[in-house]
Amino acid sequence: MEGSELTSLVCTQCPCLRDLNLLIMLVDASNLSVRSESLQSLWFSVWKTRQLEIVAPRLEKLSVSNAIDEARISALKLAELSNAAYDPRCHQFDVVGHRLRLLELGQSSTVASLMQQFDEVDELKLGISIPQGIDGYESFLNATNKLPKCKILSISSAWEHHGLVPGMLHLLRSCNSTRKLSLFDCCDSASKHPCLPSCPCRLEQSHRIDAISLNSLEEVVMKHRMNSAPPPSKEVREKIRRMFQPNIEVELYVFSDSEWVRMN
Repeated sequence: MEGSELTSLVCTQCPCLRDLNLLIMLVDASNLSVRSESLQSLWFSVWKTRQLEIVAPRLEKLSVSNAIDEARISALKLAELSNAAYDPRCHQFDVVGHRLRLLELGQSSTVASLMQQFDEVDELKLGISIPQGIDGYESFLNATNKLPKCKILSISSAWEHHGLVPGMLHLLRSCNSTRKLSLFDCCDSASKHPCLPSCPCRLEQSHRIDAISLNSLEEVVMKHRMNSAPPPSKEVREKIRRMFQPNIEVELYVFSDSEWVRMN
């Protein structure tokens, strides 16, 4: 399909459109425009999109899963956003609110910088993959220096090159109001490559716990894909639970036989 045909179909031939799922590859690299007064939900995966314009005053849910050269979005009622390909250099959110019900971001430091557009998010799902080297870690620190205020924080991590502890401590410094914290470590320990001794993640101040306040925390969920490694012993599980206040519920899961199994 040509880009002009898709634009015409959405903008002029469907005046009552509410839900739109697009999964298609255009014939040639093209510009697309989605202008709709009725659209409430958009799932966008259109390959070969060069420029994307979205003007939808009633749009509440938006998911963008593929890379786009340029994007401009106007959606004042936007409440749920999932974006795996945000680039602050060429993607603009012109007219959006400062509060979301859900913000889900892919594993990229440039995508993580999208958080700075919002002041408050009920549920923040954050994918973290820190590039190798000092520059990669500093890019992660800058992109996540200020998290929006959130009630639920879910972190999916692939910590292959840097220490898990300093990275998590950095994120927790912005979790004063968080009630539920979920951590999914999807990195195989056998594939980890230690960073250089001069990397900021190895500095003493990166391991400090001062300025971390978790007074609102009520529940912690930890999931780890063990692969060939044995599951944590009962002693290790108890040690993890003792790290938190007695009133905080701590759930531990391991991946076994193609499903997550909760450990007592």
